[in-house]
Amino acid sequence: MSKRREDRFRALIENSSDLITILGADGTLKYESPSVTRILGYQPDELVGKNTFDFIHADDVARVREVFARTFEQGEITQKLTYRFRHHNDSWRILESIGNTFVDESGELVRVINSRDITERRRLDRAVKFHTHLLDTVEQAIVATDLGGNITYWNKFAERLYGWPAAEAAGCNVLEIIPAETTREQASEILSLLQEGMSWSGELLLRRKDGTVFPAIVANSPIYDDERTLVGLVGISFDITERKQAEDQLKSSNEKLRALSARLQSVREEESIRIAREIHDELGGALTGLKMDLSFLGKRLPESGTEAAHQQLKAMAEFIDETIQKVRNISTELRPSMLDDLGLAAAIDWQAGEFQRRMEIECKITSLQEEITLSPEKATAVFRIFQEILTNVARHARATSVEISMEQPDGDLILKVSDNGRGIKGNEIADTKSLGLLGMRERALVCGGQVEITGAEGRGTTVTVSIPGA
Repeated sequence: MSKRREDRFRALIENSSDLITILGADGTLKYESPSVTRILGYQPDELVGKNTFDFIHADDVARVREVFARTFEQGEITQKLTYRFRHHNDSWRILESIGNTFVDESGELVRVINSRDITERRRLDRAVKFHTHLLDTVEQAIVATDLGGNITYWNKFAERLYGWPAAEAAGCNVLEIIPAETTREQASEILSLLQEGMSWSGELLLRRKDGTVFPAIVANSPIYDDERTLVGLVGISFDITERKQAEDQLKSSNEKLRALSARLQSVREEESIRIAREIHDELGGALTGLKMDLSFLGKRLPESGTEAAHQQLKAMAEFIDETIQKVRNISTELRPSMLDDLGLAAAIDWQAGEFQRRMEIECKITSLQEEITLSPEKATAVFRIFQEILTNVARHARATSVEISMEQPDGDLILKVSDNGRGIKGNEIADTKSLGLLGMRERALVCGGQVEITGAEGRGTTVTVSIPGA
């Protein structure tokens, strides 16, 4: 070999990023390239003259010796051989080597070995296998794509959920195989968001290989490399068909229960009207007739010598008057006639007046719209809710005044009742054992409305009732 070629060859070896080693037939190290320092921590001449098998892991020596001996005997090129070699710090590095046998300038048969440190690669391979196994055990479909939406990873659960094997799904565009026709445009918009580095989660309709469509919860996120460069996308999804069915069943049950509740309330109000009328007409009429009979008897009694009888008749007449008034009160409590005759505003005004008279709590009506457009059923519901609000004020609020307003500005009726009492607490608002609050909310829900309760300790409580008009 010419001097120039020899210098070029030496420069190539000494600048190689791999480890170049020359071994004798017995494994003696005759040469180590400078890269031995970077790869194994030794100085270039530190290993020369020593036997390479003294640095190979004991569990790998026999295998490496067998391959080494065979290549010397047959002069063949060694296939890639992997083994552990001791680092200068006594740790073990994994080397991947390939070699060839030739006769050096002194006539000795030697082996040139080209070795590459694959320790980190092996570690990464193990990490990848571990994480792949981990992802395959997750009971959720995990799908990764490049920035264009082309599938690069598809776990085992995705195979079961969607029906496509990983090998078949790889390279396909996620927009073409997963979204249902009804959500494909939405899925495309989501992909655009992800391509801008934004995350997205929500509910989508997805499609299986057999064409069946199912609802799923999906969470999508962008993937970045170590330099924070956007390199791909990942999506996690799971089937919520059973949950949806359960929600539908629960919704249906709630609707049936509300319909039943509405019917029961309607029957109750009808029965209250009937009883109120019977009490007013039958019992009230009977008491009025009895009073007339007493008056007739009183006129027939002689005035002299029957003072005690006249006093008794007068006491009986007064008692009948009191009883008639009580009958009227009971009849009104059961069903205020003015609710049917004069409307909701008049009934609210009357109830506020009665509450102030009985409880000695001032009731201020700040606004009370006269013309209210509500069905009789809704008007009754609002009145009963108002009664329950006042009952709660009397029982719990420790208030001295109440402000009331009722308007129908945009078709929806808004009734607001505020007191200056102790203020309702958050746990009391959410208390499922409070039948009064539950009853108010249920009456409003049956009408398609809602009841909102707010309060602060020491600053009173406000109840706002919203009911759709007509």
